[in-house]
Amino acid sequence: MAIDTQLIKKLVSPATHSPLQLGDDGSLVAQDRSTVIEITDGIPVFWTSTPNSARPAISCEVSVLIMARNEGGNIGEVVRITADALSKRGSPFEIIIIDGASTDDTVVRASEAGARVIAQQSQGYAQGLLEGLSAVRGRYVVTLDGDCSHDPALLDRFLAAARPGTIVVGSRWMAGGGYSGPLHRGLLSRALSLIFSVGLRIPLTDLSSGYRVYARETIDPHSYSSQDFSILLEMLIRAVNNGYEVTEVPLHYQPRKEGSSKARLIAFGRSYLTTLRKMWLLRNDGTSADYEDRAFNSLNLIQRWWQRRRFSTIRSLLGELPEQGELLDIGCGSSKITQSIPSGVAFDSSLRKLRFLSHSHQKRVCGSAMFLPFAPASFDVMIHSQTLQHLPKSDEIFAALHRILRPEGILIIGTVDSSNRISRLIHRLYRFFMPYASPEISSSHSPGELIEGLARNGFSIEQTRSILATEIIIRARRRSAPQTNKANGSVTAAELF
Repeated sequence: MAIDTQLIKKLVSPATHSPLQLGDDGSLVAQDRSTVIEITDGIPVFWTSTPNSARPAISCEVSVLIMARNEGGNIGEVVRITADALSKRGSPFEIIIIDGASTDDTVVRASEAGARVIAQQSQGYAQGLLEGLSAVRGRYVVTLDGDCSHDPALLDRFLAAARPGTIVVGSRWMAGGGYSGPLHRGLLSRALSLIFSVGLRIPLTDLSSGYRVYARETIDPHSYSSQDFSILLEMLIRAVNNGYEVTEVPLHYQPRKEGSSKARLIAFGRSYLTTLRKMWLLRNDGTSADYEDRAFNSLNLIQRWWQRRRFSTIRSLLGELPEQGELLDIGCGSSKITQSIPSGVAFDSSLRKLRFLSHSHQKRVCGSAMFLPFAPASFDVMIHSQTLQHLPKSDEIFAALHRILRPEGILIIGTVDSSNRISRLIHRLYRFFMPYASPEISSSHSPGELIEGLARNGFSIEQTRSILATEIIIRARRRSAPQTNKANGSVTAAELF
């Protein structure tokens, strides 16, 4: 995914403020060679990172992963049809069979058909799948059953929908899909998909289908904890929480040709329902990629009202944005505020939230709000909402905002009003009832302190608003040069890199 060239011109090394340029390897390199910034999913990431060297390097376009145990009557046909379908595409592929200690001729037939067979080391569906995912070398990973219930001839349709950062799921329950298996299994699968879709706010019709295409980056075998078939659900939920997209294509599920199913209906249903609470907590964690986006339409009416009131207040303080003006939203998350200004630059410390914004923002940057990696006077307007309380208390923050804002530029800044007893009570209640969704507050600011800090650093206050006297939002304008002293114990950008 290409990075916007106009964005590169605004970026600098946070350690030295040296301009950055696109290197031959696709990373951003400081002109003085002091800093190298990786680009992930088209997003410059201003954090140090260590690549995962444990996974095999990508060496083909498609890896097909098939779980099999005693499928000697089916596996040869599945492998041959799969190979024929992929050969017509003309790109390199591999077919891997994870054999779960078959006692028939599954291994022989799969090998004769041209598949690479890996003997499963640990028992269980989840363990076998994880072993296979750790071995694949394709840019895209296809999973399908080895009993002929998943038609390999449909691979073209699945791969046509595949693209970086996506998972494609074959759905039996969407328009165009179908199911020809046992009625009781179909009813259970459909009921579970409906429960999980509504309960976890995942707009999918079939969450238990095993016929899928994963873009390689959406898979993280080391993060899954499920021990059985519920890993299929966990993989989708974690991918969505990481900001990746899941899409569906119609699938007609056929009865297996030979043998009997290895899945036990009661165990299957119990496994999924046991996973529901764990996945619900994961979906409602404040670090989830789409947390702010969902909060805007939350079933929690207080949260819904608060998000919408903040949105309308900030939008009214922004006023009419200049057509040629440039805007930066610092700590944007996946909020409706930043989504409503797609021409702006979205900046956040969370890569997953920025991934979620791929449908609305071309310009996205990942880094620390303490060390803004932008050249002086880069923006006409800046939003800095609900981020200040999570940063150390320091005038350097205001000075950095002054540095990258153009003369007479507008700053909309909002934070919790820590001087208000109601605000402190609300935060304690929020932490008690929803500890998974409420990040810790690192510093507190009263309205007076915030106004004085802005004035001390070259801003004039134009308007102040509050939400129920517990959240203060200020519109300020960049005026004179800041006069700030470095706070004792503050961290430098050089120390971060």
